[in-house]
Parts: sequence; structure tokens; C-alpha cells
Amino acid sequence: MKTHKPAHIISDAEYHDYQIITILFAISTSLVLGLIPIIYGLSLTNNIQQPVTTEISPWSVLGER
Repeated sequence: MKTHKPAHIISDAEYHDYQIITILFAISTSLVLGLIPIIYGLSLTNNIQQPVTTEISPWSVLGER
């Protein structure tokens, strides 16, 4: 009585295809993960507020001079 299936032997052509897919996946993943900090940094530079050039006094908050 057999309790397990026979092993599937991968041919050279199939093995080569798996290698190419793995390499392409690793390259594309590294490019995407490498772009994340660049995109994040560029988005932060657009949101920087300019410093206020006028003198601020406690009453300026209420609109008085």
C-alpha cells in the first residue's frame, strides 16, 4: 500500500522559468520599496509652511494691532 505520491522532477526549462520569475519579482519589489522614501520625502517638501515674517504679539491673535 502506497501512502505518498511520487516526487515530481522539475525539468531544466521549468527551473529556468522559475528563476527568471523570481529574479524579476525581486527586482520589481526592490524598486517599489526604494521609491517609497523618495515619494514620501517629495510629498513633505510640498507641505512646508513659510515662516511668518511679522512680529507676533499676544493681541495679534485677536486681530488687534
